[in-house]
Amino acid sequence: MKIVIPSAKRIKPKDHTIISFEVADERIRSLVHYMFENEKSPFYRLTIQPPRRARTTGWKSQNHHLNGHIQQIAMATGNSFSAVKERMKELAIDRGYPVEILPDGSVKPKSESEITSIEAGYLIDTIHQFAAEWEIPLAEE
Repeated sequence: MKIVIPSAKRIKPKDHTIISFEVADERIRSLVHYMFENEKSPFYRLTIQPPRRARTTGWKSQNHHLNGHIQQIAMATGNSFSAVKERMKELAIDRGYPVEILPDGSVKPKSESEITSIEAGYLIDTIHQFAAEWEIPLAEE
């Protein structure tokens, strides 16, 4: 069983070997309680990270902006939307676009659904630079 807790407040105990969090959402507390009551192992795998601000979606969003530009580049170059999108992500890696490291050691750019608003900005900047270098006019909606 895996539970993702989108937000939890850290509680600082006196013993630094203990990690404590307060979970406000009752549904998640119930799931955690269920897991602790029903799992046989006393060990758990934890990933702890600060909350992130996801890229914006919908009309006039970062997602709309970058996909609109990718479509314009695809039309101007005759390439498929998906090929242009993957290439833009690859180019954005040097700016800090996140990657997954594959078992063979190669890297693959992450899906936009997993990126922050800052990382989406890296992709948008890369798209703008590419279009400028290739003299592809981009319409800003």
